[in-house]
Amino acid sequence: MAEGSYTLRRGEQVELGEMLDMWRRLGYRFESAVYGPGVVSRRGGIIDIFPVGADLPARIEFWGNEIDSIRLFDPATQRSGDVVDSVQVTPAHEILPAMTPYGELERLAAFVDVGNCTPRVQSRIGEELELLMEGQDVEEQGFYAGFFNSGGLADYFVNSGAVLVAYKPDEIADAAWEIQERGHQLRETKEGRGELPRNFPSSHLSWKEVEAQFEGFSQRVDVQVDTPLVSPWEDEDALTVTPSQGERGHSEGVDVALPFLATGNYYGNLERFVEDVWELAEEDRAMVVAVSSHSRRLAEIFGGEGVDVALADGLDDVPAAGSITLMQSAAGGLSDGFSLPV
Repeated sequence: MAEGSYTLRRGEQVELGEMLDMWRRLGYRFESAVYGPGVVSRRGGIIDIFPVGADLPARIEFWGNEIDSIRLFDPATQRSGDVVDSVQVTPAHEILPAMTPYGELERLAAFVDVGNCTPRVQSRIGEELELLMEGQDVEEQGFYAGFFNSGGLADYFVNSGAVLVAYKPDEIADAAWEIQERGHQLRETKEGRGELPRNFPSSHLSWKEVEAQFEGFSQRVDVQVDTPLVSPWEDEDALTVTPSQGERGHSEGVDVALPFLATGNYYGNLERFVEDVWELAEEDRAMVVAVSSHSRRLAEIFGGEGVDVALADGLDDVPAAGSITLMQSAAGGLSDGFSLPV
């Protein structure tokens, strides 16, 4: 999917027909108006597109083949808003038949053996494979994911300088092997019932393939917890952190005392939380950042106690000592917290 993503910029020269054809192959639907992600609309030299993953759709105005302006707009009112310099277009679906070379699909299809399938399944799969090789969509497209998807999430990070942190890697591996084994058993059952052809490409990466992707990370840290803990930060002697260097091999395990301590749970008792946070900031000159789905309510409680707090959408700089910053959580907040003694 990363290969199909690209950015359009104001002032850029674009061949309009080729761009729209690319969007079709990326899975975008062409409608009279843009109302949701994955939809495109055209009115002369004005193109509206709602990229998948974007908060708002973009209205792109052309002067000939040049992008003259890009504005975000409200899909409910269709009114233009902020001017932006660029818009990123990402694939609208994970499975993109029109983006896959015909020869690759033909090669994979040649290995599929439908001899064990019922006549009805043989007919359906044959017809749908023909449609897919022509770049068309089929109703149960996810069934054919193995023909199109060969990458994984790690592809987005292996060359970005990101650090891979594996928490309890042995348990991750055990769980992955167990899931893979259950998948093999299910496949054998479906093949025996004539519901799935033999040699049908799997829609999932094997654990060995995932491990191979992990080896692409230049920096990796494995965190092993050797004793049962309520929180992995509570007992500094229970942690083994193993740094590794990707393809250069793994170093020996090194015991590292991580300086984080677990915080207590408040179970919705906001008043007690406010009291504890105030003491930390006032007496210990600690820098406190609280992520909560009730940030505004917390701000009201702090205000009622005469305590100044800052409401923030994000943190660009480290807050000052003795300050209290409240951040609104888009989800349900964090289940656990930590403190870092200084």
